[in-house]
Amino acid sequence: LLPATHAMMVIGTIAITGVGVPGWHPFGSPVGAAGFVSKDAILEAAWAAGEAGRAFGNYAFWLGLIAAVFTAFYSWRLIFLTFWGPSRVPEEVRKHPHSVPTIMLATLAPLAIGALFGGMAFYKDFVGPNANKFWNGALYTASAAEHGAAAHGDDHGAAAGESHGEGAAKAAHDEEHHVPVWVLWAPFIAMAAGASAAGFQYLNGDPLKPGVLRPGGMIYGFLKNKWYFDEIYDFLLVKPALWFGRFLWTEGDGKTIDGVGPDGVAGAIAQGARRIVKVQSGYMYHYAFVMLVGIAALVTFIVVRAGGGQ
Repeated sequence: LLPATHAMMVIGTIAITGVGVPGWHPFGSPVGAAGFVSKDAILEAAWAAGEAGRAFGNYAFWLGLIAAVFTAFYSWRLIFLTFWGPSRVPEEVRKHPHSVPTIMLATLAPLAIGALFGGMAFYKDFVGPNANKFWNGALYTASAAEHGAAAHGDDHGAAAGESHGEGAAKAAHDEEHHVPVWVLWAPFIAMAAGASAAGFQYLNGDPLKPGVLRPGGMIYGFLKNKWYFDEIYDFLLVKPALWFGRFLWTEGDGKTIDGVGPDGVAGAIAQGARRIVKVQSGYMYHYAFVMLVGIAALVTFIVVRAGGGQ
């Protein structure tokens, strides 16, 4: 089914996963797809930067290798499940797929050619010995002398960096491409490992058979649960935020604001009213007794005051 689409997808996968021959430069440039040439140049530059003591160079190199494994895995998984593995398409559906129009294939053809041969064709100009002339200052890399001038405030060092910038760039290029054999082969091995894992998992039989990512396994669960980022986010941020909000609601709003404020004032008034109501019993003899006690207290006050005046 769809031979033209199949060919274009395979070419794209070869390019994006970086299929090539490490360390072989028969024409002065690497032999491989565009992704192979660019990936090797990036990883070699990262390794050289790390060896030169530049920040995060080694981290970039190793993270790039890990990314190469995953890129090869999911890219070749696409090919294996869609084109190369056992068909899972019902018979009635197999009649409907049709190839893309010729005009679309004519548009994809230059892209496919560039994906296969563009890296080899433009290697010397992009990152090779002709890079300084090709970019003509559009890309700038500070030389070692300028790094020293920036650190020590030495104008002379900066001038030396400008005068010898091209030589420093050439030296950096040579350093990046005189790397250990294992650095040259590491990207290829990472690509091969990812592609092999995808083939082992998806190429034969049931794509969910026991294998690298068997259902219920640790890796399967780890990836299916998106690296448990949701659970970590929930544990570190969501649950503490909910607890803090609930604390403010019960202790702050409920007990403090409402308890002391509206509910406290209203409760005090209601409590006082209930006590005052008890005084008003409605019985006449209670009122007569209170009047008698009041008159007795008033007479006592007058007599005591008058006696004290004499």
